[in-house]
Amino acid sequence: MQRNTVVCPLPYTKFECSASESLSEKMSLLDVSASLKASFFCGLVEVGGSAKFLNQKTSSTHQCSVTLKYHVTTEFRELIMSELETPKPEDIDKTDATHIVSQVTYGAHALMEFQESASEETRKRDIQQKLSTMVHMIPVIGINGDGSLNMNEDDKTKVQNFRCHFFGDFQTKTLPMTFQEAVAVCKELPYLLGEKGEKAVPVTVWLYPLSKLTNTEGKLKRMLSDMLVEKFQRAMDDLHQAEIRANDLLEKSKAIKAEDIVGKLESFQSSLQVFIPEFLRKMADLIPAIRGGDVVDKALRDLLDSQNASGFSRAEMRHWLDGKDTEIHVLTSHIKKLQCDIKPQGSELDCFLMDPDVFDAYVFSFTSLSYLEPYLQKISQAVENLQPLTPNPNPNPNPELQHLTPNPIPNPNLQHLTPNPNPNLQHLTPNLQHLTPNPNLQSRCSSSAEQDEEEAAWYHRPDVKRALRSSVDVFNSIVLENKKAISFIPDPKNPGASVRWYHDAALEDPHVTEAPQDSQGKG
Repeated sequence: MQRNTVVCPLPYTKFECSASESLSEKMSLLDVSASLKASFFCGLVEVGGSAKFLNQKTSSTHQCSVTLKYHVTTEFRELIMSELETPKPEDIDKTDATHIVSQVTYGAHALMEFQESASEETRKRDIQQKLSTMVHMIPVIGINGDGSLNMNEDDKTKVQNFRCHFFGDFQTKTLPMTFQEAVAVCKELPYLLGEKGEKAVPVTVWLYPLSKLTNTEGKLKRMLSDMLVEKFQRAMDDLHQAEIRANDLLEKSKAIKAEDIVGKLESFQSSLQVFIPEFLRKMADLIPAIRGGDVVDKALRDLLDSQNASGFSRAEMRHWLDGKDTEIHVLTSHIKKLQCDIKPQGSELDCFLMDPDVFDAYVFSFTSLSYLEPYLQKISQAVENLQPLTPNPNPNPNPELQHLTPNPIPNPNLQHLTPNPNPNLQHLTPNLQHLTPNPNLQSRCSSSAEQDEEEAAWYHRPDVKRALRSSVDVFNSIVLENKKAISFIPDPKNPGASVRWYHDAALEDPHVTEAPQDSQGKG
């Protein structure tokens, strides 16, 4: 091998700065090929060194991220294929290998991801711009003799809240965690590969099919289309974005103790946490089968299409999360006006009403949070159908319950997806019914679902807005100190909100329309 290898010096250095919040942006920064993207998402390959950057996921929509990439190459090596001895086909059959390495570029990558959190969307744009501007400056920032950065005070203030995560092929003495530490490490990087670049690692590899050396049929029969891989990547981006957005909304809803919304968001998260790994597992089964020629790539396209039909499409997830965002905003904005403690139904509200010092109490209640969510029912059903069926442990099932058991007969409409059916690979053909809700159930529920959707959007109704405003005015005009609270008590007769009057813990009036004249003296 050494005899047939050509080595050429390839000195090259480059800095690159880019936003790095989405999986797509991270993949682009590392210039990952389409085929490798699919394998990475499905867990078919493991990453190390600078490529661990791909495992770094954004945890919040408030998080701003910009990454500085340092790319250096040292040499290029090429194997002269014409000089190689032709391997025996029987030797190749004994291995799972499909290619040999024919060319390698050596060097190293270092990626420093800088993050700062924003409290709101408008602030996020400002922080993103600040991050980008300051990170671009790192290669030219000088370091003074005392170790301080050669920057003005204004710029030092801008970077003081930056957090840094380092991913690299370099053996650094310390991992930078602040902007100042990152600048210092950046200055050291050119010296960390050794005087002759002996510590460089492969950064780009070219592969040559073994089948071309032996003039035999290759084990790799088909490549995944770039279009399908990009569609797969967008789907993963959308699912991840839904995850982090649900996390943020859950945090907001817990802060105001809106337990109905908390429960719905947790239900959404639960469905998502089951769906994603099961979806990736099916992808991981399909991809090798497609590459080996046992399944055509239409199976992958059908699986991606069925993911959209399941309720986990970008449009449906965004629409539902937008609704929750609006609902939480309406609650939060009115709670700020009330300036009162929140006492959810249950022990907190009971303890407040049963306080021996409280005779008369007034509770501002948001009344329209308890309603059915057809969307949550849809994705829950999709997840249930997606999971593998477990064998029936009862050898003699009750014939009266047979209609409840899923039909184990395979879907004949999908047999065309395997051109050369292999009984060992039949499980790879995706049955679209496991992702799509039952059409009969969907048709039966369509009219009621539309009605529920309309009722769910209580925060869009003008009459509810008037009820909220009126209830806020009534509640704020009651001047009983320490005798008022906010809660979430369903009341279909008074949509939106109502002020409830309790005397000795007993409900006297579920909808107070004006403050009692003697409210100052009560209690």
